[in-house]
Amino acid sequence: MSAVSVVISGVDQLRARVDAHLKRVTQKQLDALRIGAVMIHRDAVVSIQKGPKTGHLYGNHRASAPGQAPAADTGNLARNIGFEIDKRAKTAEIASRAPYSMALEFGTNDGLIKERPFMTPAYLKNLPAIQDLFAAAANG
Repeated sequence: MSAVSVVISGVDQLRARVDAHLKRVTQKQLDALRIGAVMIHRDAVVSIQKGPKTGHLYGNHRASAPGQAPAADTGNLARNIGFEIDKRAKTAEIASRAPYSMALEFGTNDGLIKERPFMTPAYLKNLPAIQDLFAAAANG
């Protein structure tokens, strides 16, 4: 009876090529993540600083109307918007750290402050472009 044998060679080279490819894809995904975070951050800040405001006039300050992004007064809200990238988890957090951010974004339960969203519109505006970035990253 004769023996049958199979010899497989080049496994180490194949593994190295696969690892290199995964590293490139991962870097492209991280680049897409960073670009997306920058886009959302930029549009949230710009909506506060330069977006249309048609609310009440208080001295020289024109407030935003409900539904519009908040109007910049001291600049504190815009300065407190930032983002962090977690490379390991492949996530980005874009956050407004001003203590009154949530009240402005969603309004208050008592109705004293009406919604003046700035984060959600920035996210929704950029979502299609971010999806395109990730699709391009996945395709190589």
